[in-house]
Amino acid sequence: MGFLEQFHRKLRIQHHLERNVFLVLFSHEVRSGFKNPLQKTWIVVILFFGLLFTSGSRNLEAVSSLLVLFIFFGSVVALIVSSSSISGEIGGIADSLLSKSVRRWEYLLSKFLSQIVVVVTVYFLVVVLSVGILWNFKFLPDDLKYENLFFVIMLVGLVLLFFSSCGVMFSSIFSRTVLSFLSGIVVWFLLVFLFLSTGWEFIYSPVEIIGHFLQILEDSWDIEYWKIVLFYVGSPFLFFIISLVCFYQRDL
Repeated sequence: MGFLEQFHRKLRIQHHLERNVFLVLFSHEVRSGFKNPLQKTWIVVILFFGLLFTSGSRNLEAVSSLLVLFIFFGSVVALIVSSSSISGEIGGIADSLLSKSVRRWEYLLSKFLSQIVVVVTVYFLVVVLSVGILWNFKFLPDDLKYENLFFVIMLVGLVLLFFSSCGVMFSSIFSRTVLSFLSGIVVWFLLVFLFLSTGWEFIYSPVEIIGHFLQILEDSWDIEYWKIVLFYVGSPFLFFIISLVCFYQRDL
C-alpha cells in the first residue's frame, strides 16, 4: 500500500508540473545553470579563494576581499553566463519551446529568475560560510555590528542580481550572444571600471560600496541608502519589462 501511495503521489506531482510550465522551465534552467562549465569553474575558484582569505587574514579583511572578488569577477561571470541564456537558444531550443504551449513571458521569467537564483545562491553560500568560520573561531571584532555587515553583503548581492538581470535583458534583445555580452560589458565598464580607474564618486557604482566598506560597518557613510537599494532592486524589474516588450515584438 505504501508503494502504491508513493507511486500515485509521484504521478500527481508529475501531472502538476506538466500543467505548470513555468515551474518546469525554472527548475530546468536552475539545474542547467549550475551545470554550466564556467559557473562550475567559478564556484571552485571562489570557494578556494574564500577559504584562502578566511584562513589567511582571519579578520574582516577576508570578507572585504571576498566582496571585492564578487564585484569585479563575479559580476563578469554573471554577465557572461546570462548573456547567452536566450540568444544562445534562438534558432534552436527557444523556437521549439515557443512554437508549442509555452508562453513567452513564462520562458522569459524562468530565464531571469533562474539566473538570479544561481548567482545569488553561490554568492551567499560562499560569503556566509566565510563569516560563519570567522565567527565560530572568534576572529571577528567584539563590537562588530552584524546588521551592518549583512547589509553590505546584501548590497553586493543586489549588485550581482543587477548584472545577471542585465545580461538576460540584452540576451533577449539581441539574437547573437556576442552582441548581448558586449552590451553587458559596456554597462559593467560604465558602472565599475570607469569609476575604479578615475576615482570619480557615484553612489550607484559598486566601487563606492566596496570603497566605503568600513564606513558602512561604522554607520559613518553619510548617504541615503534607500536610493542605492531602490536602484539595484528596481533595475531588474525594469530590465524584465524591457525584455518582455522586445521579446514579444521579435520573430523567432
